[in-house]
Amino acid sequence: MILYFFTTILVGVIGAFIAKKLKVPAGAMVGSMVFVGIFNVITGAAYVENSTRFFVQVIAGAFIGIDMDKEKLMEIKNLIKPAIVMIIGLLILNILVGIFIYKTTSLDLLSSLFAAVPGGMADMSIISSEMGADTSMVAVFQLARLISVISIFPTLIKQVQKRMICDNGDQIDIASTIELNIDKNDCKYGNKNKDIILTLIIAIIFGIIGKVTKIPAGTMIFSLIGVAGLKIYSNKGYIYPIIKQGAQVVAGAFIGSSITIDVVYSLKSFTIPIICMIIAYTIMCGLIGFIISKWFDIDIITAMFCCTPAGASDMALIASELGINGADIALLQVTRLVSVIVIFPSIIRIIISL
Repeated sequence: MILYFFTTILVGVIGAFIAKKLKVPAGAMVGSMVFVGIFNVITGAAYVENSTRFFVQVIAGAFIGIDMDKEKLMEIKNLIKPAIVMIIGLLILNILVGIFIYKTTSLDLLSSLFAAVPGGMADMSIISSEMGADTSMVAVFQLARLISVISIFPTLIKQVQKRMICDNGDQIDIASTIELNIDKNDCKYGNKNKDIILTLIIAIIFGIIGKVTKIPAGTMIFSLIGVAGLKIYSNKGYIYPIIKQGAQVVAGAFIGSSITIDVVYSLKSFTIPIICMIIAYTIMCGLIGFIISKWFDIDIITAMFCCTPAGASDMALIASELGINGADIALLQVTRLVSVIVIFPSIIRIIISL
């Protein structure tokens, strides 16, 4: 298994390198996911330890935490109303897409509604199984949504970001700007090895605490809290950008290793419903993001990332790569995940009982 693991990560690194060279948005994660997915379909030999998700969530939380300050901490209370609007919008979307899947496939209503839930694949598979849904088909739809969101949404959001820059008369290339910022940070913090070690130790300790609590996305939340506290009260938090790239490669490889030949065949059987689901989520999440931006004075790019139905740690890492406010995104993404796990199954139960 160790050989399979390192081979899988190597394939992911190659995919990430090629995607970054091609300037694909979120290239490290997308490239790794695509190459590992293809590798697994062909060979069936891709393997990534489940424990690697802990590493990804710790790094995601740490990267958000080092960007926190007292001013951003005070802004958290302003996210309550946007979170409510986001949850209501996604709940309505979940019901509509679920009913569409039910009407156009052989799946029962319970399985169809769970297939459309914008939550984590593992969480939804477990909860749907407990309620008697077709877990395998729920997992297929959830995986298809996750893959499409990570592959498509960053590109769409980056195009919106470019259009906004052009409209403001600024022709600076976004990718170049980000790379320039990273270079400056490296120069400024070149001798901060002690800070890096301290940051990682704090992130890991708090991440372990979060994992023990079994709170959804608890590892990332507690890692964020620990590193944010370190940064706010001592101004010592720092992590090399290459560590974030490594976390993205591992996250992409983890998703890619879930793509098997059986999944591909299953996707072929539900091609039209899956495509319609992806289109619906793309349009509606963009609309919800626009509403949140207009109503609550949050910039449109941050609002769109907040509504993107993928993993909180994945979206936080991608957003930070594009220079977006990771703290707001992480907090709203975690709110979405908790709401999906706590509220959505109860709503689905009520609908089924009608």
